[in-house]
Amino acid sequence: MRRVLILCSLLLAAATACGDDEVTTTEVTITEAAPPPSSAEPASSAGGGSTEAGSTAAATTAQETTAEPTTSAETPTTDEDPIDGTTSLVPASTGDGAGTDARPGAVEPASDALASADELEAFAPRAEEMPPGFTLNEDGSGQQAYEDFAAGEDADYLAVVDQAGWVGSYSTSYVQGQDEAVEVGTTAIRDEDGTKAVFDAGIAVFEERVGIGVGGEAVELANVGDEARGYVFTTTTDGTTLGGWAVLWRQGNVLGSVFVGSLLPEGEPPREEYRPYAAGLANATAQRIAETLAG
Repeated sequence: MRRVLILCSLLLAAATACGDDEVTTTEVTITEAAPPPSSAEPASSAGGGSTEAGSTAAATTAQETTAEPTTSAETPTTDEDPIDGTTSLVPASTGDGAGTDARPGAVEPASDALASADELEAFAPRAEEMPPGFTLNEDGSGQQAYEDFAAGEDADYLAVVDQAGWVGSYSTSYVQGQDEAVEVGTTAIRDEDGTKAVFDAGIAVFEERVGIGVGGEAVELANVGDEARGYVFTTTTDGTTLGGWAVLWRQGNVLGSVFVGSLLPEGEPPREEYRPYAAGLANATAQRIAETLAG
């Protein structure tokens, strides 16, 4: 098994995948969405059914279309190998890996007003916020040790994290069948300045991995934490195509991420019905973070 680190909350979790192979990006689009409802339930808008948390236009066109959530999600037909409980659908690192020898490990937040490692579990998504039919993947959920967070990740990115001070990470995974997944992650950093630095470094790594700059367009998002990005993308590695919707943001000393997606037949865009769930999960998670930070 070759371990790679995937960008989840701008931090990375160990997974079984082919991390040393070249990733070919088939298409990437980034777009701004309209302000979302406070509920995590999917909601469409007149401007295209997306919400502020990073919902985006369809991967095959820059023009937004209304996405109505369905009561069940069909499993796309594909000849690719199914994912298992330890494989993530988030784009994998293909850069130089960094070991964990002589690395610092966890630190305490700079003040009691900031989120601690013990509080991250409370930010995790609820089952009722998931698309219909998704169930908890216990093997892919829980508190992360620093070694799991750091193993195999880009050395330059980890240098920024280590300087900023890693407090802790928590990841949650839900799956439906063998090729659809939801991943939500939060990570606490020592202080807000460090969180901004890690966010910027993580965005650069993520956009390089999914091919931003090759037909992609970055826009500002509002009302989700202090700063947020939304993405829709497809990537192909070793003949396996992954597609989905991602929201990445920073909020106080917390980094958050949401990914909703699936394996796809070659040439098929990410599934439009997942867009409002990515936005809704980001909004629900951000609300829980805000309540904790407000004391």
